[in-house]
Amino acid sequence: MFTSGKEPDVLAKFPLDRTLDNIIRTSRVDASAPVSKGEREDLLNSLLSGFKQNTLFNPGSKLTFPIAVRSKEAALTAASLLDPSSANFMTPVGLFNRLDLAPASYANCGEYRIVYAKKSSSPTDRFFLIFEAALPNADPHGSKEGCKEVATFWNGLSGMSDQDAATKLAAFYYDGGVVDGGTVKFEPVVHYQHYGLPDGQVRANAFIPDPQAFIWHLMQWEIAPNEAGVPVFRNTPVNETPVPAFFGGTPAAALPTETYNRISGQFGNDFVNRNVWQLINTDRTALLQSSSGETLIDNLGVDIDDQYYAVESAAADSDNPAVNAANTPTIAGIARTLADAKVDRCGVTPEQVLNRMGAMTCGGCHNFSNGAEIAPGVKWPDSLGFVQINEGGQLSDLLTKHFLPARFDNVQTTITTAVLAALDGPKNIGSQRTTLHQMLDSRKQTGQGLLKDDKAADLAIIALLADQVRRASQAEPGAFTTFRKPD
Repeated sequence: MFTSGKEPDVLAKFPLDRTLDNIIRTSRVDASAPVSKGEREDLLNSLLSGFKQNTLFNPGSKLTFPIAVRSKEAALTAASLLDPSSANFMTPVGLFNRLDLAPASYANCGEYRIVYAKKSSSPTDRFFLIFEAALPNADPHGSKEGCKEVATFWNGLSGMSDQDAATKLAAFYYDGGVVDGGTVKFEPVVHYQHYGLPDGQVRANAFIPDPQAFIWHLMQWEIAPNEAGVPVFRNTPVNETPVPAFFGGTPAAALPTETYNRISGQFGNDFVNRNVWQLINTDRTALLQSSSGETLIDNLGVDIDDQYYAVESAAADSDNPAVNAANTPTIAGIARTLADAKVDRCGVTPEQVLNRMGAMTCGGCHNFSNGAEIAPGVKWPDSLGFVQINEGGQLSDLLTKHFLPARFDNVQTTITTAVLAALDGPKNIGSQRTTLHQMLDSRKQTGQGLLKDDKAADLAIIALLADQVRRASQAEPGAFTTFRKPD
């Protein structure tokens, strides 16, 4: 982890325009061709266009959700975000190693993130973009040793000067190749296929004054090729964040009643009978062996089915599961599960379980779960007021006192393990990944795929494959924790 507060010289090598250029270059047959200002702005504007939409679609549930267009965010332009003289200029404030997000099969080595923040900010005028690239395991022999090489590389950076670390990190993110002392050749972290094809994403945290919606919120995008083979950003539902009204709140009036009631009912059943068991997994272990509040915070996780994802997340009580589920049958259902699991004897309550669910959502992790009780005497740690890293590179208590120490231990465990086993993930996922990447490579800036005369059908196949592999990957247990937290 590197932040602008401690290593500004390192972060200077990661300007937003360089990241956008790399995404464009890696989508081309000739990656050495220069990227024009217009191409760069077109790519970023495809992301910003998401703020102008008044509805967003969840393909899993087939529900289209109305959203409030926030005028200040809708007015953002790529030109201003990339202009150093503009108050909206985006500057890099942090690099993060998320090896902890690797699946148990190590099909990828987790995520490697760049956080950008708007230069001119105030407590109520803030905007962040987080590029969260999933790095595929490049070991040609199908073992986990490739990810061990990445862990060793990151661990070795701590003993370097800022200048040396900056040079090596920039090569890792933008050039790829063999890392220090390694044997396998990795793709660059910043690659158009690493932001949703099939894994990874880009997210935005926004808190810009708007009379209609003066609250922090988060939206998410993935990259996909258009008919010309050019990468563009497309809005997607938000990872592990259920539709708030599914817990018992008031649904948007514009939703189709029959479909909404069916999906909402399915969610209520799944949450009580599957997700609650996941949220109390650490408590069940504690019945057999002692564990601490620290263990609970580090290992808490949940796997929400994609069809239940919301299309945005707000840091307000309107999105808080504990608030929405109060005085509803959901409370009794959770209580039954706690009794069946025998963790009610530990004093765990339905409200605490709902607070845990809240902390797993984007809005909760960033704000409304601060200080919420998740077990008797255990409270969820604080963010930095809507963010985990601020414009000056300062980090939250949640990161410094909990997540980062645990992730450091994961790196140490990985590099000290003598030999890591061969990949053991589902074989169909591997074959689907291969087919997906073959199709993407055939489309690079040409618009020609397997179905050259039917570009729409070709893109539909790519989207279907990417969705299938992504869903299977998300459902896979983590290499370090059963459920991986995307925070």
